[in-house]
Amino acid sequence: MVFAVGDIHGRADLLEPLIREIEADLAQSAASRCIVVFLGDYVDRGAQSRQVIDRLADYGETTSAEAQFVRGNHEDCLVAFMRDPATGPGWCEFGGRET
Repeated sequence: MVFAVGDIHGRADLLEPLIREIEADLAQSAASRCIVVFLGDYVDRGAQSRQVIDRLADYGETTSAEAQFVRGNHEDCLVAFMRDPATGPGWCEFGGRET
């Protein structure tokens, strides 16, 4: 069984019920292997980017499934800003202002 989750964009309020649904499905599954793939874009646009990152880090440690995390283009922009703050205005226009 594979779950693919993309474009959370700082919305911990929506991530939490989704995780509960995934965990409920996992609990009822007879599959021998379960994978949850998070497809990046965890940050920006929504106001809860830190909570999203914290929750995903916790989820990766506590789920019975194999959790995999892919870095998206919004994470790339965040890393670029951390390395070179001069990229800040462009990142803010791309959704980083909320982060």
